[in-house]
Amino acid sequence: MTRPVVRRWEYDRLAFNLQAGNDSDDVERNLRALIAAAAAILGHHPHIIVLSEARPYAGLIARVARDLGYERFQARPRQLSARQRRRKVQEEDANLATLVRLDVGTVTARRWRMRRTWRGPINGWPHLPRLYWQIVLAIPGAGVWRDAAMHAPTPKPVGNARAVNESISKLGRYLRAGKATPSVAGGDLNAGAAELRERLPDLRVVAGHGADNVVTNQLVESEVHVLGKYGSNHHAVLTRHRRTD
Repeated sequence: MTRPVVRRWEYDRLAFNLQAGNDSDDVERNLRALIAAAAAILGHHPHIIVLSEARPYAGLIARVARDLGYERFQARPRQLSARQRRRKVQEEDANLATLVRLDVGTVTARRWRMRRTWRGPINGWPHLPRLYWQIVLAIPGAGVWRDAAMHAPTPKPVGNARAVNESISKLGRYLRAGKATPSVAGGDLNAGAAELRERLPDLRVVAGHGADNVVTNQLVESEVHVLGKYGSNHHAVLTRHRRTD
């Protein structure tokens, strides 16, 4: 009887919400410690790191990326008009930073802008549409992978429903479009694993912790490690992936 071939883990992904408002020195120290902890599990640094609430920390993220051998994908903050500033509008272009290890081939990296505005859950300030990253990677020895780094809007207040639906629906379409290519998406999705399974029944939900989860197409099987909070109010989620064929 021939035993099925079990592939080694091929693609490693670390996602973490840094939490805006923290001391930058603490954030940098905790981020370095987190990446080191992930490397201790993997035996190497993750192929990709997805960081949300990254806007206040662009400088330190760039420094960490340079020191550890990553390319950083993070848009510059959008310039707001005087009227937008008076209305307390929050820009979102720089919210997400994605780091790709330099020995991983970046085939394409493109911005993926949503269209729906939304409001913050605490003070109700208006937020511009989220901006995500779609990255196609050539992993040495593991072929081409597709990844969508995301940080979905919060479900509250209730008026945010259309913005939330836009992000989750487009996540599903992105993964289904992968067809013959293993595809992964996620980060702080502001949705629990049970809700994602209900809304995306044809895809694979990799349960992380709370709102921090990953979804893949059917070509991928995964392993998850929930790490500590490292100074944030979110747990870091490390996932390992391999093709199912």
